[in-house]
Amino acid sequence: MKKNEYERLLSLMFVIENLGERLYEVMGSKCRDVNLKSVYQELALNEKRTRDCIEKEMRSMAMSLPVRRSRFATKIARPVLNIIPLQWLQRFLTRTLRRRMYSNWRERYCDRNADFWRQLLDHEDMQYRMLNLSK
Repeated sequence: MKKNEYERLLSLMFVIENLGERLYEVMGSKCRDVNLKSVYQELALNEKRTRDCIEKEMRSMAMSLPVRRSRFATKIARPVLNIIPLQWLQRFLTRTLRRRMYSNWRERYCDRNADFWRQLLDHEDMQYRMLNLSK
């Protein structure tokens, strides 16, 4: 049976959150500013919590988790992220966050589970607040 569009999106979001966690971990390890390092560490934990939220939504729909694909992506990403300078990673992160992916997807899918999408928006807003990005 072919996955529907919403299930594919949930699988993609699961992988994105794993990659986000790795990105913040690498950025934290490269950062010399103690305050910014703690922000990156907190955001890495936030990515994990959000991934757990997505996992819960997937399980409620009896979906299998994209664990192999996610592990493969993070194993490839970590060494690549390690060689990229922190400033480039920060610019990449800012450009990515400004797309407001969860806000855009929420407009399309909030009828599926409003509480789940509210949690994702809270996650997105937390990143904006902690990184001092303007909306």
